[in-house]
Amino acid sequence: MVWRAKDIVHLFFFLSVFSSIIVCAAHDERSGKNNATNKNADVLKTVVVIGAGISGLTAARTLTNTGHYDVTLLEARKSRYGGRVWTDRVSFDRIKGVEADLGILLFDSRDPLNEMVKMFEAYEVTTRLIKSAYLIDGHNQKIYRGKSLDNITQTYQKIVTAAVKLAEENADEISLQMAVNRLYKQNSSLKGQLSSKMFSAITMSRMNLLPSNISCRQLITHKDLSFDTIIEEGFQEVADRLLSGISFNERPLDLEMNKVVRQIFVTSDAGSDQKKLLIRTTDRQQIQADAVIVAVPLGVLKSGELLFDPPLPSDKVEAIQNMGIGIVNNIIFEFSQVFWPKDIEIFHYVPTQITDIGVMTTWLNTGLLSGRKDPYLTTFIQGNLASHMENFTDDQLKEFALERLQSIFQVTGLSSVDIISVVRSQWSSDSFSKGFFSYPTIGSPTNQWDVLSKPICPHIFFAGEYTHPRRYGTVQGAYLSGLHAADQVLNSCQSKPSKMTKTKQKVFNKTNKNHGRKTREEL
Repeated sequence: MVWRAKDIVHLFFFLSVFSSIIVCAAHDERSGKNNATNKNADVLKTVVVIGAGISGLTAARTLTNTGHYDVTLLEARKSRYGGRVWTDRVSFDRIKGVEADLGILLFDSRDPLNEMVKMFEAYEVTTRLIKSAYLIDGHNQKIYRGKSLDNITQTYQKIVTAAVKLAEENADEISLQMAVNRLYKQNSSLKGQLSSKMFSAITMSRMNLLPSNISCRQLITHKDLSFDTIIEEGFQEVADRLLSGISFNERPLDLEMNKVVRQIFVTSDAGSDQKKLLIRTTDRQQIQADAVIVAVPLGVLKSGELLFDPPLPSDKVEAIQNMGIGIVNNIIFEFSQVFWPKDIEIFHYVPTQITDIGVMTTWLNTGLLSGRKDPYLTTFIQGNLASHMENFTDDQLKEFALERLQSIFQVTGLSSVDIISVVRSQWSSDSFSKGFFSYPTIGSPTNQWDVLSKPICPHIFFAGEYTHPRRYGTVQGAYLSGLHAADQVLNSCQSKPSKMTKTKQKVFNKTNKNHGRKTREEL
């Protein structure tokens, strides 16, 4: 056979490629042996976060941004995330902002512990401080606004501070109402400055509870809070940006909707290179994980519908059951025209009957607050009747609202035809919430937040506003608890404390030791 030049070139090329493959294969085999011990070094830790409310979103965002964790966020609801943050953008054609908020609506932007304010700046959401308000006394129709309202507010704050001090001095675990009654007996002039009924109405508007349901000893953590700021775009904007990220360096969170978790199972026979948890959902799926952050509302934990195997420690179960659950439902009314003062942003009403306190006694002029000046008002059902009134029909709510508004604004001739639409929340009957906020019941131990925020090492962690010792029941408490839970996960997998430990963790450590015995100035 005669070899041509191009045949020789082809043969040389074939032999060169073949020898390269052999060399590379040998190199790969040697490299595989050398790196066998490091096989799992680059495998991301798998974390499942249960609940896509503010605490769950914050925890998932914090861990995802480190780049060291494979985080999956599970949300039970089919059509929305955000938990008790809910801007209803479906029920309305024109409004998409604060007028459509059916969940968290107000927060304290001047709270020294509210680190969400920094986040709002980064997210470029528009916050607005409520500046114009008035209070109407239904007994005599006297209106307090401007300086006269400031005087009422200062008197109220003075009485609350004195009541807390009285309870501390006597080492009593009593309700705020009992402490105020004692003060009024000691100093009858106080009652002349602020009646018991007005005191109760202001307390309900600020704390969503009657004074008889508030632990005076534990009130020190909340007595200075003032929920006076809204987000014009609606609070859902915050949840949206936590989920999607706000820069090229932040990838969207891995969110799975319609995932109702029924059990968290800790495996006992897993090898060192296997996942330690099984997260089982009602659709007969299970997810393996190294760690789980339970960020479901307190009401869900109280119900026992989320199972733990092995069961939760008895002290954690007791602490969960000791915490109270309060209800606040938002009702949004769209009217045919504006008949209320156009320049006032919030209205408070002191009803003639004490049993009516909290039932549509606070109204937000959300049309004004949004900047669009549309004829929308948002009112609230707070207190003992909130759960019961979830069963009211829209027509019943319209009738009640019209009676209340005619009493507040002294207008006549209003009828149901003046109300175009009614949209409301039903947090008590919401199976994925079972309530709206947590609060410490009278007689509950002051160290319960140590137990509530404590992880079940090394796999199960907890987040939610109910776990925060100073900001339970608030959206800033939910946010801080998400940071705290993420930091606990970071420290469980790292030999050195994370940077977050040296900053955010101080809020928890100092508070749990002293249970809020620091003033705002000391913080």
